[in-house]
Amino acid sequence: MTVTPAECVGAQQDLAAQLQTLIQNASFAGAQTADGTVFTEIVSGNAADLAKISDIVNSCQHMTVAATVLGKQLAGTTVTIETLSLPGESDGNGALAYHTTSQSDIGGQAIPTNSYTGYAVVGSTTVAVHTENLTGKTDDSTFDQIFDSAVAKVRSAT
Repeated sequence: MTVTPAECVGAQQDLAAQLQTLIQNASFAGAQTADGTVFTEIVSGNAADLAKISDIVNSCQHMTVAATVLGKQLAGTTVTIETLSLPGESDGNGALAYHTTSQSDIGGQAIPTNSYTGYAVVGSTTVAVHTENLTGKTDDSTFDQIFDSAVAKVRSAT
């Protein structure tokens, strides 16, 4: 796999390490809608390092990736990450959210992907919500509602 700019390889590895720490002591919930949108909610007993995650996300907001996936050349996947303002309960200190768009060319076919990710630390608990749609459809308001609701549930339980 080749990532351009090259320093984004290390940033993505750092982000993966942060997520690995979160899932070591976590509960998961997930759902998929008829349009193919997948929702995942993680509640972890480990507090995420939001400053580090924010630094990682902001350091590589534009990347290009080339790789071979299932024997097909994945040429020129472009990835753009945009930091989002936070909805309701999630707004303020202790939370961050971002929207990732990617466009891949697999065997001459364009494959768009849109995802939204949010993290909030409430006390020593981290709430992480991820939504992804492989058809390129985007829905900021649905993500906002789900993330806001997940954070509110954890805040009311603590």
